[in-house]
Amino acid sequence: MKKLFSALIILASVLMLSGCFFYVEDTSSYTPPKYDFYFNNNTDYNVRDWYLEDRNGNRKSKINDGYACPIDSREISSIKDITKGDYRVYYEYYDNLNNLHKYYTNYIELNSDTTYKLQENTFISGKPRSAKGI
Repeated sequence: MKKLFSALIILASVLMLSGCFFYVEDTSSYTPPKYDFYFNNNTDYNVRDWYLEDRNGNRKSKINDGYACPIDSREISSIKDITKGDYRVYYEYYDNLNNLHKYYTNYIELNSDTTYKLQENTFISGKPRSAKGI
């Protein structure tokens, strides 16, 4: 009888303690972080069109239809709430002789707010200082 009682106590202890081994985290409310992308047209040319494109060919733009508004010389434009991923920048502009130039950058991993500076063809982390009202 002592052995049966001891076995039941051990079994009850194991069953009570085993509950802590089966914890499952609820991830149904997880939303991935979103970032802002800034295009700094620090040139003397007006950009006619610009947008971001991911590796699957999906476009992100200021007005979310695949194309963006133009950016005047020395102005900054932005696209808000972009999910993490690899993107490249497409842009077009007319030079002084009215020749259309089309360019795109290499892919970059967007994992924070990022600024593209056109004249230097560089990406920097964060929001440009003059973009406070964007």
